[in-house]
Amino acid sequence: MRKVIKWLFIPLSIFLLAACNSDKVTEVPVTTPSNPDSAANENQPTASLAFTKFSLEVSYGLTEKYEADYENDNEGIEAEIDDKVNGEKLKGNDAYAKLEPLLQKLTFDATTDNATIAAEVLDAFGLSTDYTEFELEVRFTDGTQKEFKLNQ
Repeated sequence: MRKVIKWLFIPLSIFLLAACNSDKVTEVPVTTPSNPDSAANENQPTASLAFTKFSLEVSYGLTEKYEADYENDNEGIEAEIDDKVNGEKLKGNDAYAKLEPLLQKLTFDATTDNATIAAEVLDAFGLSTDYTEFELEVRFTDGTQKEFKLNQ
């Protein structure tokens, strides 16, 4: 009997470890308004943000970097934060819980100039303006994309 339990425990442990390492979002906070029109799959969380993709990378010198990635597509929502400035790395639900209110603060659109967008993003994310490189790629809900890089 112990051998059977041992052989069941090992695969279950591997499965749980693999599941915990995902950047897929499985729980959208209750405070987030949902969008019923885009809920094609009821098992996938949906949220009404201005972006379906938001990829930010801000570098401070050679070693300090802040990266945030959010994507909402047909396969669901993925979120990840790699904050080497403050020593924080989050994926999946934890990253989404931190990113969602920050992304809600952003009001820019595809016609906003790059310097204004950078200033708004840095302010919303609480990041310093003394970056060496600022790189942003966004896809708005209407499909419009904007991509740019600023160096100081």
